[in-house]
Amino acid sequence: MTSGSSLPPNHITSPELLEKQGYLDLTGKINRTEDKFPAHTGGYSDVYTGYLVADPSYKVAIKVFRTTDKPDDIEKIRRWLNREAIVWHKLKHENVLIFLGLAPDLGRLEACPALISPYCTNGTVGDYIRISNPPVETRVSLVREILGVARGLEYLHEQNVIHGDLKPSNVLMSDKNVPLVCDFGRSLVLDMRGFTTKPAGTARYLAPELVEGLVTPNKQTDVCAFALTAFEIWTGSPPFSEILSDTAVIVCIIKGNMLQLPSPSPAFADRLWPILSPCFSTTPENRPVIQELVQKLETYVQ
Repeated sequence: MTSGSSLPPNHITSPELLEKQGYLDLTGKINRTEDKFPAHTGGYSDVYTGYLVADPSYKVAIKVFRTTDKPDDIEKIRRWLNREAIVWHKLKHENVLIFLGLAPDLGRLEACPALISPYCTNGTVGDYIRISNPPVETRVSLVREILGVARGLEYLHEQNVIHGDLKPSNVLMSDKNVPLVCDFGRSLVLDMRGFTTKPAGTARYLAPELVEGLVTPNKQTDVCAFALTAFEIWTGSPPFSEILSDTAVIVCIIKGNMLQLPSPSPAFADRLWPILSPCFSTTPENRPVIQELVQKLETYVQ
């Protein structure tokens, strides 16, 4: 794999060139643990655990795409794999999960190899908060986690990469308690052929214009998703937590209802809410850019 902390815009190659990317081939270099069931599941994939053959203490995540042996299914999943691998393997930042390589021998089919990354025992940022369960009055300490997510997204946008599905379950906490943006299956590269995508994701973490199907994911929708994710990290509750049904959440958003500050107000609302609330604007042009949010959060934690 290539090294370096940054890339010029549009440096990511279009999907049809998968075979020419020079991914690290990890065939025979990863052992999968004998767990019968995956550690985590997603819409199109399962994540198993394993370790490096050369260093059994190094635990890895093995992302395996679900598919059949039907040619159409294989082609569909391979396109998903191509998109994620091509975006992911070029990204190098302390707040983005590392891509280690591909393991054809661990995929369900050789044509759809497994994607390998470090395994984060702390789980997602949501898991981390629930387990650590910080008191409300000290939850402001989690602003550092929010800032880490913002820095990861800032880096993506500098590379002209749109995440497209940012939410707490797509932010892992490293074993050193560093937030890592992950899951690039719905990501796209601006102005790059082969990287268009349809709006999709969890309604609670989508910008209103995505819920209504008016736009494709872009930097402004990512900023809204970031703020919704940050809201949950800060308050410990999902956006629109008072609404149980996702369908009802969609109706609420389409009616123009913006996320409101909970009552009673969480600790430090006088400082955090003014930073996050502009990101929920139903007018995308009124949202701040991610660089502005990083600057404000950096000032906050100093």
